Amino acid sequence: MTMEKRAPEIRGDENSFRKDFIIILLLVFFSSTLLLYRLGDRSLWGSEGRWAEAAREMLASSDYLTPVINGTPYLDKPCLSYDMILAFTPFTGGKVTELSARLPSAVSAMAALLLLYGMGKKLYDRETGFLSALILGTSFYFVFWGRTASADIINMTGVLLSLWIFVRFEAAPSRGWLYLFYLSMALNSLTKGLLGFALPMVVLFPYAWVRKQWGWLLNRHTLPAWLLAALVYLIPFFLDFTRSGSTDSIYLVFKENILRFFDPFDHKQPVYFYFYEIFAIFVPWALFLPGALIHHLRKQRPLNDPTWFAILYFCALFVFFTLSGSRRSYYLLPLFPAASLIIGRSWSELMNHPVRGWASLAQVLIPAGLLTLIMGAASILLFLQPSFLKPYEAFNPGRHAWGAAIATAGLILSLRFYAGSKVKHFVALVVAVVFSVNLYCFFVLLPAAESFRGLRGFCSKVNRMHISQDHLAVLHQWREGNLYFYLDQIPVRRIDDPEEARRFLQNPENYLLIEEKHKKEIPGLGPDQIFLQETSSPFKKDDAERFSLIRGRSA
Repeated sequence: MTMEKRAPEIRGDENSFRKDFIIILLLVFFSSTLLLYRLGDRSLWGSEGRWAEAAREMLASSDYLTPVINGTPYLDKPCLSYDMILAFTPFTGGKVTELSARLPSAVSAMAALLLLYGMGKKLYDRETGFLSALILGTSFYFVFWGRTASADIINMTGVLLSLWIFVRFEAAPSRGWLYLFYLSMALNSLTKGLLGFALPMVVLFPYAWVRKQWGWLLNRHTLPAWLLAALVYLIPFFLDFTRSGSTDSIYLVFKENILRFFDPFDHKQPVYFYFYEIFAIFVPWALFLPGALIHHLRKQRPLNDPTWFAILYFCALFVFFTLSGSRRSYYLLPLFPAASLIIGRSWSELMNHPVRGWASLAQVLIPAGLLTLIMGAASILLFLQPSFLKPYEAFNPGRHAWGAAIATAGLILSLRFYAGSKVKHFVALVVAVVFSVNLYCFFVLLPAAESFRGLRGFCSKVNRMHISQDHLAVLHQWREGNLYFYLDQIPVRRIDDPEEARRFLQNPENYLLIEEKHKKEIPGLGPDQIFLQETSSPFKKDDAERFSLIRGRSA
């Protein structure tokens, strides 16, 4: 081939690279804004404390295999998600902080957007990949968990990575990519359990069955790739066994994965739970999901059409989680990329081939209209401040009504764009409004609510008292990672017997940390013994979980 003939190809490659580079920069910029800005400001909440405290105690003991909370092994999840927190401690002064605890989730969420862009581009085109990434990146629940210390977003990204490897390399003449594919599942399984292995296969088995293409599974590389993945997965458990002689970590894999699926011991919800919960958690884009599915399914598509992959990706995971006996809303996070891909593709086709009539109603007008009505109703309620908002008056709801009103106006304008056949303007404005609402929620509303949370300040006062380890104890707190994380002492003596706690308080030098709901368990506990008390939230009428520091007194 002459240089003259190759020149257009080179220019085309350079132009394609430039477009990809610009899109990646845009995704990194907008995702870092939502996911990284002020990430460490808020104090820990809920299960965040377990991840942060387990990592803090692993760092203190230099034991990077066994998660521990208050000196007690906490083996509910494998070690890798905690080790990922420790990997970020060099950026936070060598300590586990709120920021380092949340960074693995935030970075994983950013990686998920890039992977989804790559998957959408490979399956369809650059426009579909970009739209899909924007939809995922502006889903409120995605951003929320991307700013939360946990393994759930990490697991979602791990599943997406395995499926991206499959989509990217399935057609390759060599099957060497299978080693990377199975290795990605093994590493993901070390963050949240066997779902790292199960979920990609739940998608790919029906996909292969529909297309009658099993070459990626039935070949000479599969067995050694599986063995390598199994070896990598089992190494931490083997090291833990050789050191402790205990098989508890392996048993908990069975309990938390197999037993929880078939015979759950908690998180029990009705079988139809996810059919309505998807609309509550995949906000606001779940409103557009039924119309997008109708748009795709009403078309006659060959079995090799990539849309079947996106639909099976979503449906297979949805069925899997529905069949599981244990159900929680955030379990559905791994199917968010599939839902985003389905909607992103439908919007891409809509921008290039606008529709009218009933198809337009289902795909655009009804969901966009509902979103506008919901936002408009929110702004009206915030302006009027009816009686059921009275518990939140300290939050000053009226001040936030203007934000909801501006968002409503933006959505109304987007509908006018659609009515005027300016579909690209409609899509751009809806995404911009949702992005802005996310910014307002995470950088205005949640920081305002933080001022009413008192545990971090309460523990700081306890730390300044420099109570010796022999004279401080806590009642009924096994997995309360948030409390332990904010206390300097490792470990804190834990008392579970109220009678033992009563005897402990007979020494005037002793102090007991206790929640409001447990005070009645200790007879004779007087109000004069309350030395410190956590600030009560104005949003809770009876804050039963508020901590107090009780000082002992002579019998």
